[in-house]
Amino acid sequence: MGLKPGRGLAPAGESSGDPAGLVVSGPLARSAADAALLLDALVPGAGTDKSAAPAPSYRELAAQDPPGLRIGVSLESPWQTVFPFTPDAEALHALAEGIRRLEAAGHHTAEAPVRYDNRYPAAFTTAWTAGVGGARIAPQREALLTPLTRTFRRRAQQRGRRNSPNPLHSCASSSGTPSPSTGPGT
Repeated sequence: MGLKPGRGLAPAGESSGDPAGLVVSGPLARSAADAALLLDALVPGAGTDKSAAPAPSYRELAAQDPPGLRIGVSLESPWQTVFPFTPDAEALHALAEGIRRLEAAGHHTAEAPVRYDNRYPAAFTTAWTAGVGGARIAPQREALLTPLTRTFRRRAQQRGRRNSPNPLHSCASSSGTPSPSTGPGT
């Protein structure tokens, strides 16, 4: 299982390959307990709150049954205007089964009305491809890049670096939505 923490929870280190700050470090593990243990190691001060009562560690929290959660479900995509898609029947069945299991475990699910900023696809593409545009790649080695990477690189180089506010950082801190396991057109 994987856990992608919110930006800023785990130190990301220094990198010029992620100018938008979209990449975060998170654990990949075989169980929730192991992922929690790794998260305890990644997050500085986890479980060591100096307040009146020490905060439990992520591992201690993972061992507890969670209280009833309110979980929003959405089939909306920020890419819908650029890459329209319809989830296939198998994905919808898996989503319905997940909802059934969550509700059987005492959680509440509801359709979540999600509205994405129309600038999201362009802003995300700009942020995500900026690193490849600035990468030092010898001209004779550029031919080794995949066609999609070469396209992203060319577009990023044509744009250049911008110092404008990033609309991606104004989006929600957490979201969940079904997504394709491969990119559009693959």
